[in-house]
Amino acid sequence: MHHHEGMSTEVDRFYSYWRQPNNGLERQFGCCNKTDCYPAEAKVIDGRWWVKIREGGRWVIVPSHKVEHLQRDPRESPDGRNHVCANPQGWVFCFVAGSLI
Repeated sequence: MHHHEGMSTEVDRFYSYWRQPNNGLERQFGCCNKTDCYPAEAKVIDGRWWVKIREGGRWVIVPSHKVEHLQRDPRESPDGRNHVCANPQGWVFCFVAGSLI
């Protein structure tokens, strides 16, 4: 387990097993290195997802091949919130849109 402080057991488990989308092929690489996944603000602008990364509060574009609901084998948010795995430089490894409004 990754033990993300303040996260529920379901979210912690999701982060532990979440693999990067791979255009419908087998997912081989993890999204999270124990610290780079977290709930995040997200919005759609001109049909593209944007996410606010925690380092510096910058908004970055989520590449469409990293958006879960656009994949052949989509994953769902474990708690209804948006979640992102991104490094401090703004590279997005995985993104799942939540269902909460």
